[in-house]
Amino acid sequence: MNPGYIALSIGPAGIRGVRAQVNRAGSILIEKWAEKKWEGPASRNLSEREPEIGALIRNLAGEKTAGLEALIALHPSWVLVKKVALPPTRAKETRQYLQLQVERQQTMLRDGEILWDYLPGLRKETGRDGLLIMAKRETLAPVQNALSACGVRLRRATVASFEDFLCLQESPRFPRDSEQALVKLEEEGAAVLEIRNGEIALCGWLPFPGPAEAPDTRFSLFALKFAEHTAGWKCSKTILWGNPEAGRQAARHLSRLGRVEEFDAASLPPAISFAPAASADSQGFPTELAGLLIRQTRKGAPRLNLTDAAPHLPGQGARFGFLFRQKIAIPLAALLLLALMVSVTGARRIENHLYTKALANSAGTSRYVQAARDNAAVLQRYETERVKMLDVLLEVSKALPDGILLTSFRIDKKGQIQFSGNCGSLSQAEQIAGTINKSPLFAKAQTERTAPGPKGLAFTIKCTLKKKAGR
Repeated sequence: MNPGYIALSIGPAGIRGVRAQVNRAGSILIEKWAEKKWEGPASRNLSEREPEIGALIRNLAGEKTAGLEALIALHPSWVLVKKVALPPTRAKETRQYLQLQVERQQTMLRDGEILWDYLPGLRKETGRDGLLIMAKRETLAPVQNALSACGVRLRRATVASFEDFLCLQESPRFPRDSEQALVKLEEEGAAVLEIRNGEIALCGWLPFPGPAEAPDTRFSLFALKFAEHTAGWKCSKTILWGNPEAGRQAARHLSRLGRVEEFDAASLPPAISFAPAASADSQGFPTELAGLLIRQTRKGAPRLNLTDAAPHLPGQGARFGFLFRQKIAIPLAALLLLALMVSVTGARRIENHLYTKALANSAGTSRYVQAARDNAAVLQRYETERVKMLDVLLEVSKALPDGILLTSFRIDKKGQIQFSGNCGSLSQAEQIAGTINKSPLFAKAQTERTAPGPKGLAFTIKCTLKKKAGR
């Protein structure tokens, strides 16, 4: 076992701490834990409370402090968490972009410097979205001074809500819906987490509005603020835990917004055990302290750290940063330029080949086009002739008396028309020829021949289609 850890949870109500041992197998032994509630109004500036903080740390550390490391969980109301979308830049530009986002938080900057860190987005999502976590230096500075005075090194500072969630996940009874809202209810407000695919997508703090003496009004207004805060979240349900009395009041009002469940986090994960001296105080052990210690047993998990250490950046800076070193960057750039020139030359060759092939195929294509034009002309001429034939046949039919039927009809390309039929007498055939001559379409109509037939006199009449009519 290593010399151990001192885990601290600091917030508006007070400070709670624990000394524990963590072995390589993941077992956690709680040796001692204590808490101190603040007297007077709560403030993020803990400089006036540094003696109280130092006394609690000395109580936990004892005389053997060599090798001791401290873990700190800050109350969510003292931390600002923002979603950010990173542009595809190198690590240096990414750091500058995040620093610019930090400086835009003017409400926090008015009183001092900001400590910040970046957590990448969800593992199951693509893109470069993540969480930017910020806290004021004046919140941590008194704690760091007290730790240094006791010979304890500060290893990590994080947000209590992140450690709460890690501790709750250790319980087999904890709901594991893909999308849900997790609400930890306290005396003065609630920490609200958006959970997606088993990871924290966003974290925030909602103070309770209204007086504590009117719980119905207070939690009715809280439900409105919760609905506004979670607008856009795709949560299948809301899980309430923490203060049982506040949980019952909140569940009654939040149930109007959707499905609500209450979760009892009284039991700690089985990996945590208590030494005989601390077993009497095991009831009500803070979940955020348990989460701090459990995270020390996890390898490879992303660890938020708001200390003076360099903030974490997306994978490009750490994983591919070697690509931007001068010894590698210059040959790599030359190689990429050579590859670009080769690709351009190849593209030109392909273009020339395709152009030559297109010229070779153009002759055959022109033949197909001319054949299509010829076919179109034939179809157009056929359509014209068809219309002219119908007009001629209609005019001839008008000249025939009632009861006279045609037996044949023919028109040649020169406009010569010949038709035959049966009539009652020669005079009737001559009458038909005279009527044809009077038509504006025909000329030179005359009876060619007549002969007796089975149905009267068979006749044949010839005429000429006038050129003006045939145009």
